[in-house]
Amino acid sequence: MAADYVTITNLRGPAARITSFTANTVPADQPAAARMTGADQNRQIEVDVPRGLSGLNAVPTDEAVGTMVAATDTETGIAVRILADSAASRRADPLGGAAAERLFTKMRQVTADAVIVALGDSTGDAPYRWPRKLALLLVTLFPAWTVAYSRWNNTTRSYDAAEVLNVGTNGRTLFFWNASVSGGSTYTHQAPDAVPMYVSKNPDLVFLNDGHNEGSPAWTPQNTALGFQARYMAMAEDVRRNSPQAGIVCIGQNPPQNAVALMADKSIIIKGVAAMRGYGFADTTQAYIDAGTPASLYEPDLLHPNSAGGDLQAQVILRSIYTDTPSNPVTSPASVFTDPPAVNLIANGDFATLDATTFAPGSWSSSRLTFAKDTTNYENAKRGYGLLMTPTGGGQAFIFQTFLNATQIVPWRGRHVTLLARVRNNASAPNQNAGIVHLIDGVQGVSGGGIISLGDPWTFGGFVWRALTMRIADTATQLQVRVYGDYSTGAAAGGPGVTLDGVWLTEGAITRKAV
Repeated sequence: MAADYVTITNLRGPAARITSFTANTVPADQPAAARMTGADQNRQIEVDVPRGLSGLNAVPTDEAVGTMVAATDTETGIAVRILADSAASRRADPLGGAAAERLFTKMRQVTADAVIVALGDSTGDAPYRWPRKLALLLVTLFPAWTVAYSRWNNTTRSYDAAEVLNVGTNGRTLFFWNASVSGGSTYTHQAPDAVPMYVSKNPDLVFLNDGHNEGSPAWTPQNTALGFQARYMAMAEDVRRNSPQAGIVCIGQNPPQNAVALMADKSIIIKGVAAMRGYGFADTTQAYIDAGTPASLYEPDLLHPNSAGGDLQAQVILRSIYTDTPSNPVTSPASVFTDPPAVNLIANGDFATLDATTFAPGSWSSSRLTFAKDTTNYENAKRGYGLLMTPTGGGQAFIFQTFLNATQIVPWRGRHVTLLARVRNNASAPNQNAGIVHLIDGVQGVSGGGIISLGDPWTFGGFVWRALTMRIADTATQLQVRVYGDYSTGAAAGGPGVTLDGVWLTEGAITRKAV
């Protein structure tokens, strides 16, 4: 409300004029206050009047107290909601809580140092994104612990010096290793950096945060949804194989504003893989969608999370894994790479049979390749060698095997198969055309009728898993498997070549080795 102009006398100076008077109602738990502003001839008076429980002598009826607690702007109401949210946040997802139980048991018992590793892409690589934000949240939960946070440097291929986020008092340290790599994919955390990134850290908990650089901006025959599922499972199972003691939590990533539906699709795939294989899952995709994917959660590119987005993701992830009370153990299966239950549909997939002169693998045909035993690079110790393939030049170089012809394919139509290959690019630099796998059914996909694995710009100098899942077309005429020494149509002759340690084709949509 505003008063009429009133002239008042200032005993210490000239007359003054009040030009306005405003009364504001404020929450019940805020104090009354009065303010006067403006020059002598233009004074404005503003007073704050608490509503509801307005003073020390107010009668605290149930109705009055309830109104104050329910109010969205009272400090009391805010505190109650924070407490309620905190309690809710500590009801962890059953699998997420189980995955993190080794970590939190250590931190509750204070019997040993604890280790977290985050493997992912650029959505986690900045200090204001979720990995470091999560580390800071853990400081608030465990203030007696020292927390050391380190970021992966993809130039030096090692971690930078640690940033100490908290100096604790109990003599124990939580090491948080953030191996988020800009442009990274499901292959990035395999060769050649798996050991320094996470294996050597002996982690208690590993976060998997990939997807943005898979199938973007849309699924294609070279990069299908099923192909992403196969690659993601191969990455996760490689972590389980290399670090069987670690819990694994998969992250549904923030959706780019121009590809919300695609990221939602990827998140569903990741959640399905987590359910199939017993990993934890944190759905930051849904958190962004529930918030309306506003620009306030993104960098200006509307792709990467900003600081507010990092806060949101860190809170969702913490709610997915942390509980005040220990979780019941959840039995997770052994890695499919160490406990294979399936039958290999490919003949001589382990290359145990080679021509005595040319070393060409039995049951396989080839195009523009020569072969040799690689007695330096292999993983099958019983066999004692890998199959080295070297292009002869002039075009695509590959081995292939057609195990279902036009007649045999009929009962397989509409069914899923998954191809897996253990591949080593022997070059000293990345070659995204080396070691690609290809399934051909004569109908769908790329030239030749099939789908291929995603080319990888990262890995070299070590073995990686190449994986691909395909639903055989209803009108399929064959099923052929190819593995490329070089996928390029202009492949040159020679070079260090590609070494294969094994190829497996199994029925179903689970990425796995076979016997």
